[in-house]
Amino acid sequence: MNKRHFFLVAVLATAVAGCGSSDKKSNKQLSYAATGTKLSEICTKAKAKAGSLSLSGDPQADAKVVEKVKAALDDGIKDVNDVKPPPELQSAYDEFKSLSDQQSGLLQSAIDAGSSGDKTGFNAALKQYQALGKQNDAAAGKLGATGCIG
Repeated sequence: MNKRHFFLVAVLATAVAGCGSSDKKSNKQLSYAATGTKLSEICTKAKAKAGSLSLSGDPQADAKVVEKVKAALDDGIKDVNDVKPPPELQSAYDEFKSLSDQQSGLLQSAIDAGSSGDKTGFNAALKQYQALGKQNDAAAGKLGATGCIG
């Protein structure tokens, strides 16, 4: 797998970590198992929204690709914010949300750098994004959100 495709896989995995619930009216606290299931559903929807993407190596063109991934991630983050985990998962849930927010910021940094033609800045932001993706996978695992890993 080349570097560009690895990035795409990492982006989609992370986007999964934060996207797509349709039940926004419920403020009910979920069980341990239901939390993992709900987050996995959100992630699956985010992956679908992000779609199949690939990077060209041209930071200006690739910034547009990353914008689509960021939009899917941000929608997912909104849905993740509606999930009410049980107390024993609150710490992992807070970590998961924090990492997702940080990743969104890094995607914005990549978009900004790429849009201005700054390939070094674009690649640096994506590298940091990928590193956080590994941490986010670990947090998703603690939550039982297997659909958000990878």
